Amino acid sequence: MLDLNTVRGRVPVGIVLSLLCSATVAAQTPTCLVPKGQPQRVWGGEVRELFALREPVTNRRLVWSAEEGGRIARSINGGQTWTYASTPSTVRNALLDVYFLDGRKGWAVGLDGAVLQSTDAGATWGVLPVSPAAACAASFPNLAGSTLWSVHFIDDLRGWIAGEHVFIYTQDGGATWCSVNVTDSVGAPLNPSDFEAYAIDVLVESSGSLRGLCAIEKRAGRNAIVLATDDGVNWHEVDSYLTHNGSGSAVAPDGFEAWDVEFDPSSTSIASAKAWLVGGDGGGRFYASTDGGTTWRREHALNSTNPACNGSDPVPCEIPSQNVVRTLYGTAALGGDEVLAVGYGGVRYRRVPDANSGTGYKWADETRRCEFSMPLIAAAAIDSSNAWIGGTDGYLRFTSDGGVSWTDQRASADGIGVRVFDVAFATDSDGWIVGTEGRIIGTADSGCTWTRENDDRCSTPGGEVLNAVSAMANAAGMQAVAVGNLGAVYALSVSPSGARQWLRFVVNTTGNPTPPSYFDVDDVDTPALPNSKVFWAVGTDAVIRSTTSGTTWAAVPNAPTGFSFTGVAMLSRNEGFLVGTSNANNAPAFFTIRNALTTPLFTQIFPVLPVGASLTTPRAIEAEGTGTGTPALTNAVAYVVGDGGMVLAWNAANSTFEGVPGVFQPGSPNNATTADLTAVDLVPGAGRVVAGGTFGFLLEFPVGGGSFTTPRSNTSKSVRGLDYRNIGLGYILAQTSNSPDPGTNQADGTVLVQY
Repeated sequence: MLDLNTVRGRVPVGIVLSLLCSATVAAQTPTCLVPKGQPQRVWGGEVRELFALREPVTNRRLVWSAEEGGRIARSINGGQTWTYASTPSTVRNALLDVYFLDGRKGWAVGLDGAVLQSTDAGATWGVLPVSPAAACAASFPNLAGSTLWSVHFIDDLRGWIAGEHVFIYTQDGGATWCSVNVTDSVGAPLNPSDFEAYAIDVLVESSGSLRGLCAIEKRAGRNAIVLATDDGVNWHEVDSYLTHNGSGSAVAPDGFEAWDVEFDPSSTSIASAKAWLVGGDGGGRFYASTDGGTTWRREHALNSTNPACNGSDPVPCEIPSQNVVRTLYGTAALGGDEVLAVGYGGVRYRRVPDANSGTGYKWADETRRCEFSMPLIAAAAIDSSNAWIGGTDGYLRFTSDGGVSWTDQRASADGIGVRVFDVAFATDSDGWIVGTEGRIIGTADSGCTWTRENDDRCSTPGGEVLNAVSAMANAAGMQAVAVGNLGAVYALSVSPSGARQWLRFVVNTTGNPTPPSYFDVDDVDTPALPNSKVFWAVGTDAVIRSTTSGTTWAAVPNAPTGFSFTGVAMLSRNEGFLVGTSNANNAPAFFTIRNALTTPLFTQIFPVLPVGASLTTPRAIEAEGTGTGTPALTNAVAYVVGDGGMVLAWNAANSTFEGVPGVFQPGSPNNATTADLTAVDLVPGAGRVVAGGTFGFLLEFPVGGGSFTTPRSNTSKSVRGLDYRNIGLGYILAQTSNSPDPGTNQADGTVLVQY
C-alpha cells in the first residue's frame, strides 16, 4: 500500500510514455490498440496496488491494478490479458488501492481524496461521494486533496477508508461515513491528525466476529504502530514497539514506517490468526503475529549457512550487510505460513521453512537486481500458488507456484529499469525513447512492442544520461540522433536489411577537458537533398552541427557563449531558434539563427510579455515554417514553454516572442495554468499546439491562441517529451521530478497510453 509520491517511503523518480491516437484516423491506429475515445495506457506504467480473487461461480482468476494517472486495469483470466477500465475524467492522479468484495462490487481510493466505486466487476467506475452521517459531521475530515491509502469492505454495508489524517467507516454501504474512534496504548484518544493510516485488513470468523488491523505511522516520533478493532468502530493501539523475536526489546525505531499488513487467508480463528506486517525507512523489516495481531515479533532475512546461526539468536543469521533488506512496501499472504514481500530496489522476498531460524521460517532474498532494480510496490495472492507483484516501470509479474518462478504479464520491454527523458518518431511506426544508462529503446510497430537497441546497460559509461532524441525519414531512409551528458552523441545506422545499430561518439568542441552536457537535438529535413540529413544539438556552452547524419560534428561558428541551451528548433538548414539560460545569473535567453550555411548570425531577442507576467526559464521550443517557400523566420510558427505556465509565440512581423492571447495571461481567468511546462509540439496539419507539464498536465490550443483545453493525459507524471504524428496519433513521455520520495506522489514507470 505505498504511495510512490505518495509511497510512503523513499523511492526514485518516474517515467511515463503515453500514446495518443484518435478513432477518427483508423488507418494510423497501431494494430495493438483499440480506440477508446480517451487516453489508454497500453505499455508500462506505475502499478500502485493489486487485488485478486477467484470468482466463486466461474472459478475465474480476477485481478485488478490501481495505477497512476487515475487508471484501473483488470483481467478476467489471471492476467493473460488486461483491459483498462473507464474511470471518471476528473480523476487524474494516482489511485493507491483497489478492493473487491466479490467479482462484481469494488472500490478504489487515491490521491486528491479520490473514492471510486464499481458495480460491474471493474469495467466502469464512478465517483463515490463521501458524506458524513449527521451525528459525525462536526469531526469529519475534509477529504479534498487528501491522500487515501487503503479501502476495505467485508460486506455490502461495512467498510473502511484510511489515509493521511483520515480513518473513516461506513455501515450503510457508503451512503454515510464517520471517523473511527482511536485510542493509544494507555487508552488516551488518538486524533487522526496525529497519524497517517496506510493499510487495512479485516478477518471475519464464521461466527461473524471480526478483527481488523491497520498499519499507521504516528506523527509524534514517527514510530510505526498497529491498530486493532473487534467492532470496526473502536480501534486501539497494540504492541506499539513491535517486539524483537518475542524478547520484548524495542526494535521499531523512530522513522520506521509500516507500509502493509495482511492476515493469513487460511486463518479461521481470531485468537490464533496469523498476520504479517512489512515496512521500513531506509531498511526493511518483517513482523509476524500468531494471535490475531495482539502481539508481534520481528522476523529476519537469514543466512542459515553462517556457523554462528544456531536458531536462538537471529542477529548472526542476518544476511550480509551488502545485501541489507531494503524498505518493503507490499506483502501477500499465500497461506500455510508462506508470504511474499516486495520493496525498494526491486527487492523480492519469500517466507520459506528454515530449521535454523528460531521461528522455523526465514525470509529468502529472491531479488534479481540485474533483471529489475526499481521499486516494487504491490503484491496480491489468490491462494498458495497464484500471486502477482507489480511496481514501477510497468512491472507486473505472475507466479503459479507460490513465488518459485515468475512470468511477465506486460509488454516485453516493461521493467526496463531506467528513467526515460525524450521520445521521437521517424515514421508512424518507427520511434525511440532515451534515458539513463545511455539507454535507447526502439519500436517498429507504433509502440506496441519495444526493444533495447544500443549496448547492454552494463557496457555503457557509468552515469551516462541521454536527454533528447530527434528522428526523421525521407526518400533516402530514416535517421535519428540522441544526445546526453558526458558529450554523448548516438547516431542511428540502418542496414539494407533494416537492422538498426547505434554508433556512439563523444563530441567535445568546447576546449574544456570535461565534455559538455547536451540537452536538445533537432533534425533538419531538406526534401531536395534527401541524403543530407542535418542535425543540430545544444547544451552547456555548446552549439554543434552535423551534416553527415550524426556521424561527424563541428561547433557552429559565432555561437553565443556563457549559456546553457535547453532547446533548439531549426526551420531549415539556414535559420532557426535557440533558448536557454545565462550561466552567470540563470536569466532566460532567446536567440534567432540566420545565415547558418555561410556566416552564422545569432541575435538575442527579448520577448514581449502580457501585463503582470514574468519571464521564466524556457524549457522547450518547437517551430515550423508556413506556406510553400523555404521555412524561414519570416514565415515561422514557433512556440516556447517554460516555468509558471509561460507560453510564448513567435511574432514574425515584430521579430520577437510574445505571450499567447487567451492562454498566457497571468492574473486573468484566461490564463491556462501556473504549472511548469516542459514540452511542446505542433500537431502536423491540424493547426493545434500541445504543451505538457508537471503532474501530467496537458494544454491544447489553436495556433494563435484565443482559447484552450486541458485534456486528460492518463498519467500523473511530469511530461518531458511530445511527438505528434498527426491529429490522430501522438506520443507523450512523462517523468517524475527528481525527488526520490515514493511517499510524495509518484515513482518510476514507463507508460504507453492510447488517446
